[in-house]
Amino acid sequence: MSSYALSLPASISFGGPTRPGVSSNKKQDLAIKPALRALFGLFFLWPLFSRIKDFSKKEGYHPRFNPFLLFIGSLFFELFSALPEPYFIVSFLSVFFFIPPFEALNYAKLQCNEFVNIEQESFNTRQIVLIVIGSILWFLVILEMFM
Repeated sequence: MSSYALSLPASISFGGPTRPGVSSNKKQDLAIKPALRALFGLFFLWPLFSRIKDFSKKEGYHPRFNPFLLFIGSLFFELFSALPEPYFIVSFLSVFFFIPPFEALNYAKLQCNEFVNIEQESFNTRQIVLIVIGSILWFLVILEMFM
């Protein structure tokens, strides 16, 4: 499955696909909680993209993205969330700025021996049901905005 095919379900479920393995806090020896990391994403996103790029280079991937430009693009599109209805919908496009680092990280994790990798070939029944329910809810929200 391509990352672009996963971007819609990932944006619908607000989390996207996850893989078991070593958590980032344990690997990096960080004492900060994931919720605080999300809150301070403004400070962590650019260095995170840079570290993903460096890690993927070390594992043999040749990333073609600029961490700074991805950070600025993501931040720019997130600012659209302050716009009134229906224009705030444009802010959901910010998810596309996470796809290049996501692909690079997945490639590097598959090549690295430190991680337990389980490749998911398709969605299970529970995931399909959640995607359908989420799609229906999003459709109703968008439909309501234009009525």
